[in-house]
Amino acid sequence: MGSALVVAAVKFGLLAVLWLFVIFAFRTLRGDLSGSKVARMPAGPRVTSAAAPRTPSASSGRPSGRSSARRLVVTEGALAGTTIGLGDGPVTLGRADDSTLVLTDDYASSRHARLVPG
Repeated sequence: MGSALVVAAVKFGLLAVLWLFVIFAFRTLRGDLSGSKVARMPAGPRVTSAAAPRTPSASSGRPSGRSSARRLVVTEGALAGTTIGLGDGPVTLGRADDSTLVLTDDYASSRHARLVPG
């Protein structure tokens, strides 16, 4: 009688552990699929200026109109300080050896990004 009670307790214990695993797995999947929560900004009064719109001055040092980027600069990581000129051809980023900028990150794909002029 005592051994039957122990076997039944072990069965119920394993069943409880199995259900806990299933519940935690579903909670994790639900959290991953729903994405991250975005915090909303408090709805406060907006301050607007009644002044005329600003126009870029000649002394600002920036050219008027839309200008395109001329170079890509890596600012962090193992390749920090690397500069690549952006010319007329595409620039590829990835782990592949034939990429313009070879990444050493395990989570980056072999053809992670392709920058095309446009």
